Amino acid sequence: MSITDRAAPLEAQNGLTTMDMDQVRSLIKKKSKEKSKEECEEQSSLGWLLTFTDIMALMLTFFVLLYSMSTPREKEWEQLSKGLNTELNQHYTPAANLGDHEEIQVGSLDFSQA
Repeated sequence: MSITDRAAPLEAQNGLTTMDMDQVRSLIKKKSKEKSKEECEEQSSLGWLLTFTDIMALMLTFFVLLYSMSTPREKEWEQLSKGLNTELNQHYTPAANLGDHEEIQVGSLDFSQA
């Protein structure tokens, strides 16, 4: 008894002919191909993300290398930091923080209650 002989009673029960079964099989194959196409498209649509992250990592490495090989000009850096400190302290620091501050000596602190 072959497979088609076994399938014949099932087809007769369900009212399907061999033509209908062939159509069902072809639809199943078509659906499985469509799914695989969708999966491939989904995977390929995320391919740009891998390329983008690789490029960003390479650019970061390049700029870190550039920075590590540079030598900052100390005088210009000090002038810049002093200028920023005076400007920012002038406009954004509350008046209570301006003025003399007491120095804290670590040796004079009492650690017995700590």
